[in-house]
Amino acid sequence: MAEGEGKTTRNIAKKTHEMLMQMAHTDQLTELLNRRGTINTAESIQKTLYREGMNPTVSVAMLDMIGLKALNKELREVGADKIIASAANSMRRMIRASDTAGRWGGDEFMIVSFDTDSSGMDSLINKVLEYRPDKINYNVAYKVFEPGTDVLDAIEHVFGSLEDIKKGLPMDETGRSTGKGTVVELD
Repeated sequence: MAEGEGKTTRNIAKKTHEMLMQMAHTDQLTELLNRRGTINTAESIQKTLYREGMNPTVSVAMLDMIGLKALNKELREVGADKIIASAANSMRRMIRASDTAGRWGGDEFMIVSFDTDSSGMDSLINKVLEYRPDKINYNVAYKVFEPGTDVLDAIEHVFGSLEDIKKGLPMDETGRSTGKGTVVELD
């Protein structure tokens, strides 16, 4: 094999690997990071901040769409997918460049933010809610954690808390949340 062909093959292999890694960490419908991508990116950001001598707060918000199942029946899957994609686009526009947003799964989204206080998270959540798609509400739980908190521990805590909160909210016959949504800042 000629020397130039080897470089070309390595370049193609490298680009293919990068493309596959991006695909493995990106939600196809929303083009947000998927669960794995969000966790990996947030952990990477936190490690970088530590290396640079910073130890910021870790803030996590979990957002669960209300009413998607009914919209799925009304608009069919394609229409519901458009709403999910619209919600993701709205979220992407509302967050800071240093924040990480992802699709946790189904109709759940997550935002991880560093060096943000309670009022900053409250403002962010309010912007996301203000620009959400029509016919959609969210149940939201968020918390600002102390500096040094492990990102994955913070995410799991907020997700578990949101699931507990939803148990006390109005539900339809299938066990899905209904209503106008709620926003809870966790202690």
